[in-house]
Amino acid sequence: MNRVRPTHFTSRILAYLGSTRLMALLFLALGVAMGWATFIENDLGTPAAQALVYRAWWFEGLMLLFVVNFLLNIRKYGLEKRRKWPVLLVHASLVIIILGSFVTRYSGYTGLMTIREGEVSNTV
Repeated sequence: MNRVRPTHFTSRILAYLGSTRLMALLFLALGVAMGWATFIENDLGTPAAQALVYRAWWFEGLMLLFVVNFLLNIRKYGLEKRRKWPVLLVHASLVIIILGSFVTRYSGYTGLMTIREGEVSNTV
């Protein structure tokens, strides 16, 4: 009986998660999702777009897959080598931006602060 070893299965999953094919699909999905959110926001308002797209579990999963894909590509293509630092900088900055969005998502808040010309305020 031919059985698949767990290490082979795991390596295939990691290879796919770090593939450029997945990256292309993720960028396509991100563009479609953000375009869809734009139409939702236009028709139903910002809270609807936030609820249906930007704060949805699947959108967060999409961002998490981006982070995993970027990190695996950094390792796969040896971007830590000095001559590849510009590409490393792009990938690392995108990872930091996405991780920052997760921090903002779970610990930030939204408010409105109106400041008229010449006034000072420290409350939201």
